[in-house]
Amino acid sequence: MENNRSWMYQRTIDGGYLNPAFVKGVEGFMTYVKSLQSSMDGTNIKCPCWNCKNRRHWDADTVELHLFKKGFVKDYYVWDRHDEPYIFGQTRECAEQSSAANSNTSGGKGTT
Repeated sequence: MENNRSWMYQRTIDGGYLNPAFVKGVEGFMTYVKSLQSSMDGTNIKCPCWNCKNRRHWDADTVELHLFKKGFVKDYYVWDRHDEPYIFGQTRECAEQSSAANSNTSGGKGTT
């Protein structure tokens, strides 16, 4: 997944509509999570919305709906509750700087 996750906290745009970057990011998040059976509880996924805070498991459609309606729990830039490896000392700023460096060396496109 892409390291720059600023999209996670830019859920809406003017007029209260969902931000297309947020929608694309949530779709990427859901694809990532569903690809790792170890991050799931059977067919259910930990819900990282601000209300569930990774404490409740729901089916994929419900998790996606929660994210669209409520957004992500605060500061969940490293998806460690969904089996993303944690890099010791990594912060949001480090993740964003790393992504910016990757974008500069790949012609402005981040990796997914």
